[in-house]
Amino acid sequence: MFGRSPPMNPLAARKQLLIAESELNRVCLAEDFAALTAEMRSLTERAKSFGTVASSAAMLAAGLTAFWGG
Repeated sequence: MFGRSPPMNPLAARKQLLIAESELNRVCLAEDFAALTAEMRSLTERAKSFGTVASSAAMLAAGLTAFWGG
């Protein structure tokens, strides 16, 4: 039984190809999800930063309005 292995039938070959393709798709999906998660974190940080700036600007405007007598 040493030597060449028996040829694979077409259905078994197709099944192996589909399994390999599925694994590749799974890896790509995981990478896409990780990239999306990183982008969402970045966007959240920017939104927090913008909120802080907007809050400070609103407080400054309120202070100036109070100072000038509104």
